[in-house]
Parts: sequence; C-alpha cells; structure tokens
Amino acid sequence: MNPHSGLAPPSYLPCTAHQKEHSRQNAVLRFNTQEGYIVFKPEEIAYLEADQVYTIIRTIDSRLHHVTVNIGKIEAMLDENCFVRVSRSGVVNSRLISEISRKRRCCTLRWNGTAHQVKLSKSGMERLNVLFSKE
Repeated sequence: MNPHSGLAPPSYLPCTAHQKEHSRQNAVLRFNTQEGYIVFKPEEIAYLEADQVYTIIRTIDSRLHHVTVNIGKIEAMLDENCFVRVSRSGVVNSRLISEISRKRRCCTLRWNGTAHQVKLSKSGMERLNVLFSKE
C-alpha cells in the first residue's frame, strides 16, 4: 500500500457488486461426469433435472449431460435471479421461459427454435408468479 495515496495496489482493491456479478456471469462451471468432466458457462444451461443422486443438465445447444453432483449443489452455484427451482426435481433458466400454464401446471422454455415443457410444483408456480410480478 502506498502510504501517501491511502490506496491498496489494484489487485487488493475490494470487488464491487457489479464486478462480482460480472465475474459470476463470466464464470465457467466444471462438473464431473462418469467419463471425466464438462465445462460451460451458466447462461448455457436451459434447465436442470434431478435423477436420483445425479443431475441431468440440458444446455441451450440441446445436449444432455449427466453429472455426479446433486441438483441442490448446482442450484447454489447459479444466479438466483436467473435460475428458479420449479419443483423438487427441476431448476429452470427463467430467461428462457416463454409461457406458463396454470391449468397444466408447467412452463415452456424456448431457445434456438426448440420448445421444452417443464412440470411445476405448487411452490414452483408461486416462485414464478413472484418472479414475473416483479418485472
């Protein structure tokens, strides 16, 4: 630290909320698979689906990845403003939601010309109602 300026060297300056959000958005996630591991950015995730002790990750390139991490741990790594727990076994990227059906209790996710429906629990429906009432 320079005693005259009162500032720490740049590498030690505290991170602002904007910088933290920027670094979180640019983060690359790594997950172990049965054969090795996969890496991708959070914004590439369309939704997560629990599969016993594993999680199935569907990415926006429509690939399915089976990872050896439970859905709760993955959810904790993701931005809660973008990813919403919609059921005991599902987490969706809220930016991809194009329709919510109260009657069928499901939401439709759209990306790259494809549409996928994801079932909602009662509490998942309530979370989406709260999320979209803010906007």
